[in-house]
Amino acid sequence: MIKKMSPSSGRMLKENGEYVNIADLLEGIAEGATGDTKNLVEQLNRDVSALNAKLNGFIGTFNRTTDEVTPEIYKRDNTVYTIGNVGPDGFLYLIRWDNSIRKTKKDGEVIRVIDAGQYMEQGETASLHCLLVSETGRLIVTTNKGRCLVSDEAQTTLSEAFTFKSGKTSNTWGYDIYKNYVVIASYGDKTADNPPREVYLSKDHGATWELIFDKPIAEMIKPSDYHIHDVAIDPYNEGGIRLLISVGDTENRQILYSDDLGETWKEMFPESEWIDKGITPLIHPTSIVCLPKGIAFGSDELPEGISWWNRPKNAKNPDMRWEDCEYKIQFGDSEDTVIGTLAVKGDSFEIDGFHYAVMPFRNHETAADGRSRLYVTGDGGNTWHQIYIEQSDSTNYKGFMNARLWQKTDGKLWIYGTYSHEGEAKLWRSQMPDFKLF
Repeated sequence: MIKKMSPSSGRMLKENGEYVNIADLLEGIAEGATGDTKNLVEQLNRDVSALNAKLNGFIGTFNRTTDEVTPEIYKRDNTVYTIGNVGPDGFLYLIRWDNSIRKTKKDGEVIRVIDAGQYMEQGETASLHCLLVSETGRLIVTTNKGRCLVSDEAQTTLSEAFTFKSGKTSNTWGYDIYKNYVVIASYGDKTADNPPREVYLSKDHGATWELIFDKPIAEMIKPSDYHIHDVAIDPYNEGGIRLLISVGDTENRQILYSDDLGETWKEMFPESEWIDKGITPLIHPTSIVCLPKGIAFGSDELPEGISWWNRPKNAKNPDMRWEDCEYKIQFGDSEDTVIGTLAVKGDSFEIDGFHYAVMPFRNHETAADGRSRLYVTGDGGNTWHQIYIEQSDSTNYKGFMNARLWQKTDGKLWIYGTYSHEGEAKLWRSQMPDFKLF
């Protein structure tokens, strides 16, 4: 029985404790209806679509004019921290400049977890690199020397899980975690004889790892310009877990996806239709965020913004094609010939059936407007809204390195990020805007 309408969506009803889409509900009824009943249902569906379009327009206006946030940008304890993710204990994990892993609850006292530095070589650091915590408590840390260190579940010791042949994983992109799955990729300086090209997967919370992607150099279009940007785990694919890889640069542009945990890979831009014809793929994402309705790709190309792959309904392991994509957000000067910003690691979070996500952009240090900015969605990716833009366009204000979502004990959803400001790495935080209309 339908109990109430959610005011924050305009098209979701709560049925037996679960949120359902009104349009999907009406579509299901229409399939078995005939005559006047079918006509009535089809008219209701058209009315719902029209109402939803109006609500989306209202929400966009509301957010643009009044929901710009004023974040706190600060140095915790007057030192440099890198933001990790939220662990199973509800704590937000961080790593200090001195490789000490810490955690905090409700942004209160910072508690020391383990000194990762004692497990590192001379000149090695994990500061400003990837830090993840699995659902079983394992710490997963990457370093500037391309090593991945993993702790026991009690977080008392660290040991090497693997080392990339080339490159490393920074905190700006190249990692993802979902339940028992963890995926990590190599990014770094591009060299023709040994470009960064590997992706590792764990299926057991980081306990063991396997190499699932290692592009043969001889098969690369341009090895001297090859590396991996972001990776993502898509849990909403109807055929099961889907893995995604975004590859760069220039002629190497490609989005790869696998529905068998890396055994085989498909191309979003098949080489026979694009590369072999001398056509460079249109998008070059450096950040991937997966949501139930589709997948968001943050740009490192022109036009700058967020492109969106629409997930087909009732399709098991559907092909991903550019023809199924659209631009949700475009920004920057249409006359620009160089890129001003590039997307960095975002995040998503679900509360009571509503899916929130963040997509941050960082200064690309070019002649174009490179002010760091942050886009968010409160309706599962249907609409995106800029809630923050850095005032200064300079190399001392590069902005976001990543952004993570954290629901605190009071139920409020917060955005935390590692942020370059005044030439220093700081923390950025703000509460997620309220997307409710009433």
